Amino acid sequence: MSTQSTALFTRKGIVLAKVETTDGTDAGPTASDAIRVEMGANPVSIDFGMETTTEVSGSYDDSDSIPTGAKATITFSVLMRGAATPGEAPPWGVLLKACGFSETLTTTAVPSVAEACASGTTTSATLDTGATGTAQLYRGMPIQFTDGNGGTAGGSSGLSFIADYTSGRVAMLTDIMSPAIDVETDYQILPNARYAPTSLDSDIKALTLYVYQSGVLWKLTGCRGEPTFKFPSGKVPRIEFKFMGIFQARIDAALPAVDFSTLSDPPIFRGGRSLINRAVAATSDITLQTGNRIVQPGDPNAAEGFGVGLLTGRKLSLEMDPLTTLVATRDTIGDLRSGTTRIVHFRMGTTAGNRIAVTVPAGKAVNRGDSEQEGVLRETITIQCSGKDAAAVQITVY
Repeated sequence: MSTQSTALFTRKGIVLAKVETTDGTDAGPTASDAIRVEMGANPVSIDFGMETTTEVSGSYDDSDSIPTGAKATITFSVLMRGAATPGEAPPWGVLLKACGFSETLTTTAVPSVAEACASGTTTSATLDTGATGTAQLYRGMPIQFTDGNGGTAGGSSGLSFIADYTSGRVAMLTDIMSPAIDVETDYQILPNARYAPTSLDSDIKALTLYVYQSGVLWKLTGCRGEPTFKFPSGKVPRIEFKFMGIFQARIDAALPAVDFSTLSDPPIFRGGRSLINRAVAATSDITLQTGNRIVQPGDPNAAEGFGVGLLTGRKLSLEMDPLTTLVATRDTIGDLRSGTTRIVHFRMGTTAGNRIAVTVPAGKAVNRGDSEQEGVLRETITIQCSGKDAAAVQITVY
């Protein structure tokens, strides 16, 4: 008979995640590595290999199955909370490191004191010597403009993001600034944590994941995964993760003592920006898919006969459903037929450190359809993120 002290409960779950020094070697995550997640009753799936032979035995009975190697998959989602301090990694940053993303933390503003732009337009700013002249160094970062004249004449103000950055310190912006940026406009790049797809193998980490379910602990090593980012309008943004790795053990273990009380609520996708080609795109839902291809190659040296999860490819794309506009406002079919790439950008949140932005510097429409929601027409658009490392799609916490 089950009792309160012997039954196991779905609510009493905890996930610990820690980067491995050596792929496939247990990193020994502790309570300090806990990540608050959403997971169902069956987050861990083990594919236990069973081999059936055609051996004959003088009877009609099939031969007994022979247990072989096992592969492990774990799925859960996280709310996209930011960090307590701008420039620090968010709680889910460690997970993206095992999904083909590099992490760049900019903990102080650039420059430390706002300085005047050298020149500019409504969509670009040439930064002065307080910024470094390294191409793409600041791509995906938030840049705050202020009117250096105090509003008396000239000067632009407002927040934008850098979609492209040249060695000549020219920053192409995600927004249209009005009035145009000029020498009367001061700029400052804000502290931020930035995640971008990478093909540098040393940046693609493997994780040890401990998954607690009441009094049972699953141990998985060598985990790499595929994230899918969900941004519904007026709701909480989430990342859905699917990891593959090596099954190490399922044992009885007490829950570690963790404290999530200091976590802030995640930002809501409202009062922000949703832009295609710098024009407003009133979407009800945006999904960023990485399309990561994760495999576990056969390896007789491994305990289960299969190695750690390896990233072998990806296909980054956006699914968006903006309200349909006049062709003069947004000509998706024209862009699709010409192969024209556009800047796609959206951001949310009001509290420093707990704001999220996504910048796609080169988005190419590859499919389009029509839909209806509550009697209003919407375009359903598939946008391919174009270029090497998808031309550096940026996920920024600022």
